[in-house]
Amino acid sequence: MLPTTPSFERLALNRATFGARSADEAYVQQIGWESWVEQQLSPPPGDDPEVASLIANSTLKIKYGSKTNAHGGWSAVDEDRPLITLNASPLALWNIYQQRNKTLPGKEVFRITEEVVAASWMRATHSAYQVRELMVDFWHNHFNVAIKQTPTVATGTAAYDRDVVRPHVFGNFRDMLEANATSVSMLYYLDNATSKAQLPNENYARELLELHTLGEDVYYGQSDPDSVSKYATGIAIGFTDTDVVEASRALSGWTVGSGKRLGKFGKLPTTGEFHYEPLMHNEEAGTFMGQDLSSLSGDMEQGRAILDIAAEHDATAIFLCNKICRRFFGDDPPSNIVNAAATTWIANQSQPDQLRRVMETILLSSEIGSPASKLRLPFEKTVAFMRAVGATAVPHRSMFNLLKKAPDQIFTWPGPNGHPDVDGYWLSSTALMTEWNALLTVLNRSMTDVSITDESIATDSVTELVEDWVGRIVGFELSGTKMNQLIDFAMGLNGVLTYVGQKSSSAKTVEYHLRRLVGVIATADEFAYR
Repeated sequence: MLPTTPSFERLALNRATFGARSADEAYVQQIGWESWVEQQLSPPPGDDPEVASLIANSTLKIKYGSKTNAHGGWSAVDEDRPLITLNASPLALWNIYQQRNKTLPGKEVFRITEEVVAASWMRATHSAYQVRELMVDFWHNHFNVAIKQTPTVATGTAAYDRDVVRPHVFGNFRDMLEANATSVSMLYYLDNATSKAQLPNENYARELLELHTLGEDVYYGQSDPDSVSKYATGIAIGFTDTDVVEASRALSGWTVGSGKRLGKFGKLPTTGEFHYEPLMHNEEAGTFMGQDLSSLSGDMEQGRAILDIAAEHDATAIFLCNKICRRFFGDDPPSNIVNAAATTWIANQSQPDQLRRVMETILLSSEIGSPASKLRLPFEKTVAFMRAVGATAVPHRSMFNLLKKAPDQIFTWPGPNGHPDVDGYWLSSTALMTEWNALLTVLNRSMTDVSITDESIATDSVTELVEDWVGRIVGFELSGTKMNQLIDFAMGLNGVLTYVGQKSSSAKTVEYHLRRLVGVIATADEFAYR
């Protein structure tokens, strides 16, 4: 019989993973929540063996026609290709970009991103280290880049995910910030790669301060910097437009080894990686947030000072801890948890595992098992459903368009702010329809491999069948008359009745109607929140 309320383990797991499964719930009940958190925050450097094997043995269709041009062109391709760019070197990735429209079609550039997206679906669905995957998704959205900006952004996405985001989710934020600032995708997305000494581009500098670190709450616009209050250390409590200008000067010269010519001075190296170029560095940086940069003359020294000040600012701790807690607890996260996380953040700024300690503070808070209060986003909800029904994620074109109208997928949100993480946005008719359609169709697309017939319990009772699937997907009895409504719905599905032995239908019909049943269960309000 189904429990009438969710267990602590079910509630806590739904907050800390892409979706609690019955086996996960039983495992945590066996070893205890603290032990589970310790395991989750101590993952291996790479994927666990199951996921590593799944990705290594996966293929993704790629097809395009032939073309002849002055550079030689390319032959037609129609193949199921392994995910070979996930581990490609930055130079190999850059060579794909350099050969686009010459000896390779532009489709090969965007193939890089497609492989990262496919691997993200597989990792979110199957990884044993769910907290890491949830935080990878969080930081991708926080440091958002969009591939529609330019093909150069798409070129860097494999390295961006592999070398910038994934290794740092439980590391030190200052380290992550510099890895992000020197990544090919971010350098091109926010134009710092093309910033010039004569006229530094302010795009990255502004988003660094307003979105990546301090937050807009401490933005003082066109105020005189001298009028902004200072801490005892002399650091300003917030930033102004003048500070943005100074940051853009300090960060100029941070570019990409693209092989681009620098006029009569030669050209950049062709490495496909970050490159500091003194000839592109503006030397007029003065005072930034109360700190004089003019005496700093070493390579990248001024830019690194900007990152130091931004990463270590109290406003950054508050802004980011509030944002992380909002991801776990909802639009109005408990202030005591936000404050505790910020205290941990500040106290461990010099520690290599700073972010791990922050996550430990959040995950071991007493509120982690409180009633569900955070709306699942479309990607998260779809993955939670796939996990609940035991589906295997299989790379397929559907992964790139299933949630396209939302849009809720890495590299698709157009702005540097990342998608909104407030419930109201995702309760719009467009988002809800996209989400519901995804739940009802994901099992019928080639991106999943599962037999609901084989996964269902052996029973001659429609009620038992419904209760079993509600238990797996939701974890407890649905409120009001919903259980009876579901049972009535199932009684009208010929395939379900065949499964429990009351009628005769083909195996295909049985599977179809069982999929309809589990899809409808996943549209319940109780599954919408975590």
